[in-house]
Order: sequence, then C-alpha cells, then structure tokens
Amino acid sequence: MRNAALCLVPLMLLLCSCGSVPKTQEVTSSLADSDAVPADSAEAPQEAVPTQEPEVDPGATPLASFGYELREDGTAAITDFHGKETRVVVPAMIGDCPVTEIGQYAFEAAWDVQEIVLPDSVHFIGEQAFLDCESLTAVNIPSVPVLYRATFAGCTSLSSVTIPASVTETYEELFSGCPIQDLYVENAALTYESWGLEDAPCTVHAPEGAAIFDWAQSAGKSTAVIGGEPPLADAS
Repeated sequence: MRNAALCLVPLMLLLCSCGSVPKTQEVTSSLADSDAVPADSAEAPQEAVPTQEPEVDPGATPLASFGYELREDGTAAITDFHGKETRVVVPAMIGDCPVTEIGQYAFEAAWDVQEIVLPDSVHFIGEQAFLDCESLTAVNIPSVPVLYRATFAGCTSLSSVTIPASVTETYEELFSGCPIQDLYVENAALTYESWGLEDAPCTVHAPEGAAIFDWAQSAGKSTAVIGGEPPLADAS
C-alpha cells in the first residue's frame, strides 16, 4: 500500500506542472503586443491633389484674372478683377454655371482697362461696378433691367455708351464724371434721373418721341432720332 502511494506522488506533480504557464513566457508575449505597429500608421501620407479651376468659354479672359462666386442656384457672379489685361472679355460660363451677375465694385479702379465685353448672360450689374475705370473707352451693357447708382461714375475716358431697351429703371450719378459725347437710349419710355451729364457736351440718340428728349432739349443737348432724322427743336 505504501508503495502505491509513493508512485502517485510523481504523477500528481506532473499533472500540476502541465496546467501552468512560465512567467517568462507571459512577459515576452506582453512586450511583443505593446511593440506592435498599427497597420494604418505604417502607410505613407497621400499628397493633396491640386484643385483645378473650372473652364471658361473660348476667347474669354483667363479665370485667374477674376474673383468669382459659384452660387447654389447654379449661376456664377464676377466679384473682382485683378488682372493686367487692357481688353477684358468676361466669360459667359464658368464651368457649367452661366455668369449672370457683375458684383458691386467688381471693376472698381481698374485703371488700365480700356475695353470690357460683357456676355448676354449677365442680368444684374451691381452699384459702382465700374467706378473710376479711368482708361475705359468701350463697354457694352447687356439686357439688364436696372442700372444702379454710379455704375460708370469716374470713367473719364468713356465718350459713347448705349443704354439697351431692357433698362426700365436707373439711379443717380450713373455717368457722373464721364465725358459722354454720344448717349444712345433705346427705351423710348426711359427718363433722365440725374445721371451726372448736365455738363457733358453729349448728343442724345433715342427713338422718335422718346421721353429722354424732354430732358435733352431742356438741358440744351443735341438730339438725334435713332434710325431717322433729328427731331425739330422746341420753337418756344
């Protein structure tokens, strides 16, 4: 019986040793886990892709010469001109967005610009948009309904301008300081609203019977009917 008990002791010691893990193995495993490098951190950082400017229609002044806004309604506005071009062709499209607005002060003090071509897509021109463009000799006004205060004030080289038939409302000082010699008013119902031409030696061109003739004749301006003979001067 004593011999049997002695035989069981080694067997029990063997069983106990199989269920335990050496302390050195636990430490080694813990250090290995802490030194592991996350897979994401090993990746090289990606370089930012430069943003490409939208395209403009052929023949337009490069977009880099303008400040602009792309609106939520899918239209675009020119807000600033900072180029060196003397002839500026405003784009009709910026990407897929039609240019419908020339913002307030957009071309203010663009002293070297001599000619500005505006697209037919423009339906709004902000107040004083071309203020003090001292070298400007030619500009077309697209089919806008309103011309706001001092839009062309201080354009001291502008001698001829046409107000299109679409314009039904104007504000004061529209051409203040401009040496206008030939003023074309295509809307027969449009009246003079203190545009700043009192001292300008201009000839007013308009349709026969145009309301603007009343001001022109009272101010001693020459008049001419668009597409016809000049009206008779008031004999009184």
